[in-house]
Amino acid sequence: WDDTTIRLSQLRGDSRLQIRVEKHFDEQIVSLAAAPDGTLFASAKAAAGGEMVVILDPLTLAEWIRFGTGSFNEVQGVCVVGTEVYVCDYAEPEDEERYGRFQVFSLLGVYQREMRVDGMQNPCRLVFINGRLYVTDHQPGGTRIFVLTPDGASSAVSSVTVPSIEAPRLLPNQLCPFAGALL
Repeated sequence: WDDTTIRLSQLRGDSRLQIRVEKHFDEQIVSLAAAPDGTLFASAKAAAGGEMVVILDPLTLAEWIRFGTGSFNEVQGVCVVGTEVYVCDYAEPEDEERYGRFQVFSLLGVYQREMRVDGMQNPCRLVFINGRLYVTDHQPGGTRIFVLTPDGASSAVSSVTVPSIEAPRLLPNQLCPFAGALL
């Protein structure tokens, strides 16, 4: 994908990529994630202001549902964890300092809860690998990677942080799952 276009390609018998479906959006696509059934979730920013997540058909890229419009300050990464969708965002309440958060939704876009992590200010990207949620947090002075453990016994998520990893030269969007590990 690029800023406004998602391309669904397939590998042909002669080892060339062939674009099967291409969909242009009026919104800027920030991040993509896939559910186990292939359903795509795109975090997006509208040109007129407005942040959202768009659910897309995995075969046609047809838009199914938009959700979260009006509830995000700055939508960033999106990730599917089991039967939930985590979206990186931040909040700036009047009586508190800015804090990073995840807004958690069902796979159908129904709001479930907010999750805060101590010390996280600007979560940018997240991936779920081997039962852990890896999150880049861009802060003054560099980027940190938080390693979080979802609570598999209940629908609640604990924000127990395995010590964060200092990665000052890492750009906030440089996080990629690869062969069951983090690249």
